[in-house]
Amino acid sequence: MNINWSLIRGVGNSSLVKSNYFWLFLLPFIYKNLDLLQSAFGFELKFSFSINRLFYASLFFALGTIIYQFRCPKIIKEYSSYDDFRSDMKNTQHIVDYYVDSYKMPFSKLDIKGYSASLKELDTQVANLRENCSLIRVEAGENTQRSYIHPDKERELFWLTYSKLDSSFFYSKAAVFILYLLGIICLSVVSVENIIFTLIYIT
Repeated sequence: MNINWSLIRGVGNSSLVKSNYFWLFLLPFIYKNLDLLQSAFGFELKFSFSINRLFYASLFFALGTIIYQFRCPKIIKEYSSYDDFRSDMKNTQHIVDYYVDSYKMPFSKLDIKGYSASLKELDTQVANLRENCSLIRVEAGENTQRSYIHPDKERELFWLTYSKLDSSFFYSKAAVFILYLLGIICLSVVSVENIIFTLIYIT
């Protein structure tokens, strides 16, 4: 199975993951002050699910999201298509900047030379045809490459960049995927426990 950031983004940006932060902080408080809360309410508090499993689900989601936020390329987090990108009124230079920003991240193994070579293939070589082209710059270290990209080539450049970044940072992707999977498993177990408890209670 090929795991890409665009697949993980669906979980990372979901309300399921975001809402679990609440439990990550609330559950330790409840567990620590359970006797005090029972005294305050005047009755014994019983849970239809394991607090531990719900806490670990929240913890796995939180750890996965931290890695996701720091390692997932920004263009993947923000957009799922070229049309979404254009709707934000961004231009060709932004596409290249997204790649360069990821290239400059710690422990990045992105191939800036290979990317620059791909830009040359999209470059408008004929000088008198460059009037309507966008001049873009790839600034990586001391080297700066300039290319003229015609508007008709912008969509191709977007998907070229998107594809390269979508498959980047393999170990970070794997860690996020595993953490999210563990969180979903824990949450699924809690849900099953809650359903069983409800069925037993009403019968």
